[in-house]
Amino acid sequence: MLAQALVDLKFAESEVARINLGAAEIQITAAAPRDEIWAPLVDNRDFVTARLNLDVDQAEQRVSALQQVAAHIERRVWVGAATEILLLEAQQSVSDATRTLNVAVRKLALRKMFLEKKIDQKAITQNVATDQLRDEVIRLTELLDVADRRATIAHKREAAGIATELEVKKAEVDVLERKVQLEQLRSLFQAVLSAQKYRKN
Repeated sequence: MLAQALVDLKFAESEVARINLGAAEIQITAAAPRDEIWAPLVDNRDFVTARLNLDVDQAEQRVSALQQVAAHIERRVWVGAATEILLLEAQQSVSDATRTLNVAVRKLALRKMFLEKKIDQKAITQNVATDQLRDEVIRLTELLDVADRRATIAHKREAAGIATELEVKKAEVDVLERKVQLEQLRSLFQAVLSAQKYRKN
C-alpha cells in the first residue's frame, strides 16, 4: 500500500509539472503546446524534451509498480492463493507498460537527434510509424502466447472436471483468432520494411 501511495504521489507531481510546462509554453507562444518531436524550441526552452522526460519517468514508475504486483501474485500462486490466469494477466500488464516506456525512450532519442540535426521530420515520422507496427507485432505475439497458455490451463481444468467444454472451445477459438491477427500484421510489417528498403535503394 505504501509503495503504491508513493507511486501515486510521484505521478501526481509529474502531472503538476506537465501542467506548469504547458502554461509556460502558452504564455510565451499564445498557442497550444506542441508535442511533435520536430517542434522548434520556444524562446530557447525545450518543452518537448521536458514533457518526454516526464513521460519516461511516469512509465518507469508504472513498470516498477506493476512488477511488484506481478511478483506478489506469483508468490500467491506458489501457495495456491491465486490462479495462473491472474498471474498471466499481471505479467501481460508489465509487458504493456514496458512497451510504453520503450516508446517514450525512443521518442526522447529521436528528439535529441532532431535537435542535433541528425534526422528530419520525414525520417522521424517514418521511424515512429515503423516502431508502432513493430511494437504491435510484439504485443500480438505475446497475446498469442497468453492465449496458448490459457488454452492449456483450460484443458487441464476440463480434465480435472472444473471447466466446461464450452470454456475450452472459447480458449481454442481465441488462439486461432490471435494467430490470424498476428499473421496479417506480420505481412503488413514485412511489406512496410520491404518498401522502405526499396526506397533507400
